Amino acid sequence: MSLSKILEELKKKAYRKLANDDAIKARDELRKLGRNPQLDLLQHYYGSKNLANIFGGVGAFGAGLGKEVLNYFNQPSGFSVDDMGANWAGIMNMTLDEADKRNLFNHTESKENIKGFGQGDMEKVSKKLGLNIFDYDEFRKLIGY
Repeated sequence: MSLSKILEELKKKAYRKLANDDAIKARDELRKLGRNPQLDLLQHYYGSKNLANIFGGVGAFGAGLGKEVLNYFNQPSGFSVDDMGANWAGIMNMTLDEADKRNLFNHTESKENIKGFGQGDMEKVSKKLGLNIFDYDEFRKLIGY
């Protein structure tokens, strides 16, 4: 079985069940507060949070990264940095309120104005996460070098 079929099966059997109910409840809660979160980013957040509880952070990150690599080849939006930002917040067990304050549930680019290898502005997403991967000294600290 190919990697894409394995990931698609994982998505059908586990990820949707792990992500949808919590994501819909969170979207409704945030809308009551006047926010407009994107359901797909909430699904990435909850799916990754739940996968991390099952497979650990590295396993959850790998699953999300694999999905985005497949999207690069198979989806009009390509690889989504915005999705990976929501994944990271879930994996790191960031609270819903904190992730919302950082605006991680809204895209940095729309599908209509993609300017790179996929959807999302990497610098904006890294700043939302508090990671300045574009500063060499900060990047070295992040990777422990």
